Amino acid sequence: MVNPGVIKLLSADDLKKIGINHRFEIEDNIGESIHIHYHNIRLDYGINEFEGLVRSVKQLVDKMVDVEGFISEEYDPLFLLTISEWLPFLKGVEETYINLEDLWIDTCSADGSEEYRKLKESRVLRALNGNVYEDNHRNQINSFSDGLSRISNDMRTKDILNSIKTFGYNDKYKIVVSESNRIIDGQHRAAALLYLYGNIGVRVKKLLFQDDIKAFENHTYKDYTVSEKEKLVEFCNKYEDVFLYGAGRIAKHYYKLLFEYGIMVKGFVVTSLDENDECGELFGKPIYDVMTFTNRFCNKEYGVVVGFDNRNFNIDEIAYWGRINIYYPNHEYLRMEL
Repeated sequence: MVNPGVIKLLSADDLKKIGINHRFEIEDNIGESIHIHYHNIRLDYGINEFEGLVRSVKQLVDKMVDVEGFISEEYDPLFLLTISEWLPFLKGVEETYINLEDLWIDTCSADGSEEYRKLKESRVLRALNGNVYEDNHRNQINSFSDGLSRISNDMRTKDILNSIKTFGYNDKYKIVVSESNRIIDGQHRAAALLYLYGNIGVRVKKLLFQDDIKAFENHTYKDYTVSEKEKLVEFCNKYEDVFLYGAGRIAKHYYKLLFEYGIMVKGFVVTSLDENDECGELFGKPIYDVMTFTNRFCNKEYGVVVGFDNRNFNIDEIAYWGRINIYYPNHEYLRMEL
C-alpha cells in the first residue's frame, strides 16, 4: 500500500524547550496507518487503535497525578504535554472566578527577556489591536489548517476571536492559571474575551504546586500600564544612539517626549525619503532611508523605537540591520499620556 501523504502531528522539534532532544514523532500516514517514532522504534496503529492508546494514556495520567480535582480530560492535551515535567509537583486544583484584568501573562521586556505583565499588555491583545509583531514571531505550536501545514500565529489569533464572536465562549478547556493568577494556558481566549467584552469575570482553573517548584514564577512581575512613558525611557537610556523608525505624527510625539527626558534622538529612519514631506531632516535631525541607514550603522549597537502604527510595520525592512534593539511602544497607552 502506498500512502499519498504524511502529516506530522507532533515532532520533537516542537518540544525541545521541555527537554525532549531525541527522536519522537507522531505521523498520520494517509492510506496506511499512524506511526509513532521513538528513538529507533516505530509503532504502527490504526485509527481505532490509536484512539484507544490516547484513552489509555489519559487514564494513566489521572492515576499518576493523584490530586483531587485533576482530570486530564479537562485540559488541552498539548498543554499537559508542555507542563508534564511539573505535574509530579502538583498539590491541588481550585476552580474560581476572576476578572480578566487581574490576570497576568508572560511577555518580552524591552531587552528581550521574559517578564510578567497584566493581561491588557498581552501580545495577543496587542495583535487584535493591530500590533502583530510579537505575536507573529512567538514560537508556539498551532493546530493544522485544512491542508497539511499548521496555521500561522496570526490565523490562530483571528480564528479564536471569530469563534467567540460567532459561537460564544465555550469553556470546555478553561483558562488555567498559576497560584499568582498568571495564565499558563488560554492567553488567546482571555485576550479575545477582554477585547470583545472588557473586564468581565471568567471561570478559571488554578493549579497549585509545591513550594519548591519555581518553574512558573521565574520572572519579574511588572505592571507597566501605570506609565508607558517610563518603559519607553527605560529602553532608550540603555543605548548611546537612539533612532525613531518613522517620521509622522507618532514619531514626532515620541521625539518631543524623549527630549523632555533628556534623550536626544540621533535620527529618523523611513522606508523611502520620497514618501516624506520633510526631505532628509526633521527637528534638525537627519532622516535616513533604510538602505542608507543599513550601510552607515550596521556595525554599531543602537536602539530603534517604532514610531508609527505597527499594523503597517514590515519587519523585512530591518531584519538585516545588524545588532539592532527594537522597541514597540504601546501607542494606545502613550496616546493617553501624551
